[in-house]
Amino acid sequence: MQFIDIGANLTHESFKKDLDDVLQSAKNQSVNKMIITGASPQGSLDAIALAEKYTHLYATCGVHPHEASLWNDNIAQ
Repeated sequence: MQFIDIGANLTHESFKKDLDDVLQSAKNQSVNKMIITGASPQGSLDAIALAEKYTHLYATCGVHPHEASLWNDNIAQ
């Protein structure tokens, strides 16, 4: 059986030192695809960057309600 993690917060600073180890550990547990949650303008850009770097990662882009004050018309473009 293969799994997809649909809410990976891999852009969090806690993963900066060992991201490759985390990805390998997930793969070892049959998690073969991950969807990285972009919940702020910068978080969305970071999610896209990871998805472009790793072929088995995908990104969502958006603004979490807790970050709603960061929304502006330029974000949607």
